[in-house]
Amino acid sequence: MTAADLGGEIRRALAHPASANMIGVERVRADGAGLYTPDADGPILAGIVAVMSPPGDIIIDLVAIDLARPDRFRRRTGLGDLLGEANLIGLNFTGEALLVHPG
Repeated sequence: MTAADLGGEIRRALAHPASANMIGVERVRADGAGLYTPDADGPILAGIVAVMSPPGDIIIDLVAIDLARPDRFRRRTGLGDLLGEANLIGLNFTGEALLVHPG
């Protein structure tokens, strides 16, 4: 799967009427260890978020967050290890605590 494939997938998710500006919504199916596959008839309605590579210019993965159970999420390719990596830079300036969620 290429960055262009992931870009197209996030654009399709963003086209969903329930989408917000930075998150898409689509139906997905669990596929493998912690991964998902888009599926129009899938059992999970998920918010889709892009995982960007530093410095934030290439989509390397997508994360599907189960909207009924936000504590459950799956990655598309498994390449994205850290969602919101760019926010780490800001913590150096604000001194705020780092909030970490299990993967």
